Amino acid sequence: EVFACLVQNFDNSLLVAPLCASILKGNPRSKSAKISKLIQILPEAINKKPAFIRKSTVSVCRDCISAHRGDMRPAVEKLVQTCHKLFGDQFLRDFEQDSRKKIEAILSRSCDTVKVEF
Repeated sequence: EVFACLVQNFDNSLLVAPLCASILKGNPRSKSAKISKLIQILPEAINKKPAFIRKSTVSVCRDCISAHRGDMRPAVEKLVQTCHKLFGDQFLRDFEQDSRKKIEAILSRSCDTVKVEF
C-alpha cells in the first residue's frame, strides 16, 4: 500500500495537512479510509507540531460532523475520541457551540465524561 510506504519513509507530521485536505475535498466514498489513516498517524505526528496538527484535525472534525453520513459515523467518532485523548479539553474549545455539543455527545457515548468549563 502506498500510504503505508509514505508513513514508514516520511515524517508523519508532514502527511497530516495533505491527508486532511484530501479528506475535506476528496472523494466522499474514500473519506472513512482516509480518516482511519489519519487516526493511525496522529499519535506520532502530534509530538512534532501539536498546534498545527490540532488546527488541521479540527477542520476535518467540523466538516465530518456536519456531514456525518452513516457510513462515516464509526470513523468520525473514533477520530473525535482520538483527538480528544491527544489534545485534551483544548480540542473542544476550538469548536462553536453547535459543533461542541455534537462532539460532547460522541464523547459521552464512548463512556468518557466530558465537562468543560469556559
